[in-house]
Amino acid sequence: MPADVTCLMVACNAEAYLTRAINSALSQVDRLILVDDGSTDKSSDIAEKTGGSQVQIIRFENNRGIGAARQAAVNACKTDIACWLDADDIWCSQRISKLLPFIRAGADYVFDESELFSDIANKKVKDLLFPDFIKQKDGLLYLFGRNYLPTIGVPMARLAALKEINYNPGLRQAEDNGHLLKALSRNKSIRLSEGVSYREYERPDSVSRDLEKQNFYLSQSYTFIDQSGVEQRIVESGLSRTEQFVVLNLFFVRVKNWQAILRTCASWSLGEGNTDCQVAWMQRFFSGVAEYHLGNVTIASRFFESGIAIAELPELYNNLGVCQARLGKDGRPLFQRALALKTGYIDAERNMTKNGQHLTNLPLRQLAYRGDYRNRLPKAKRIRSQAD
Repeated sequence: MPADVTCLMVACNAEAYLTRAINSALSQVDRLILVDDGSTDKSSDIAEKTGGSQVQIIRFENNRGIGAARQAAVNACKTDIACWLDADDIWCSQRISKLLPFIRAGADYVFDESELFSDIANKKVKDLLFPDFIKQKDGLLYLFGRNYLPTIGVPMARLAALKEINYNPGLRQAEDNGHLLKALSRNKSIRLSEGVSYREYERPDSVSRDLEKQNFYLSQSYTFIDQSGVEQRIVESGLSRTEQFVVLNLFFVRVKNWQAILRTCASWSLGEGNTDCQVAWMQRFFSGVAEYHLGNVTIASRFFESGIAIAELPELYNNLGVCQARLGKDGRPLFQRALALKTGYIDAERNMTKNGQHLTNLPLRQLAYRGDYRNRLPKAKRIRSQAD
């Protein structure tokens, strides 16, 4: 076993899973640090019984949140390299031997692909793989707008990088997203290891299943990011002009910089003779979102209408319906149209019962889950706008 790698873990009331998780780690490394974040069950006792002297336990009397717990684990680590494991997941065999060469070669962080596994059915649900577009040069910049990494919270990392970037103790969720974005903004070396070497178990109480809660925590994780530095890095990157436009506006939505969105959408150019339908409808989509949040609902509705004239997309119909409802009109026909284009569209379903309270701030993902993503653009269809 490598002598310079420690497994880091945070647990809170994880007694049902800890034995499985700890055994998967100690089959590959000989030391583990577990921070018990105020558990009221027997998590610490089980960890001590399972790992014995190989497990160092740090107990918090009260729950402090995962940001503080992660930082405590980092502060206690004595080896040059650390590798995270969630208390209810496991490392697949050979994970350490698979990731370690990237760190030895100079990487600060390495992320791998994972499999989603059902405890109830006792079988794999699906693989969670890297989308093609983040594997290209500067593709990791997409992460400033959305997370596309299946194992964002459990990388192998150089301890010096973890201590330089740190985890925000004020974040009770999405601390891993905040940490990664800070690492990206400081040009840390981040590598991707293709192939599944981590198993994530389905959790019905996962924050990722609650979109409102997820977006709330994500917005908090962006608080300490240097916006001007991120913008400069994106526009100077090797991404195409279309990709730069998309990533910039996704980022500005996350940090709620509505004026920056309007500036970017008004001034963006793909170059002489170059047109892109995706940029055309997204200029209108993002401008509409920004104007709506600035209180200019009538102007926002015009942007969504002109977007529909370019591409018939459910998020444009939904948002136009929200504007209509705010202006005292019936938005339900537009929500129905959005649902006809995308069944199960959560914002539109809620708007049908609450008549227009849920604006969609980000373009909808085109595919079912992150592992299916490729560089695919929606096919635009010329249609008449709602104003015609």
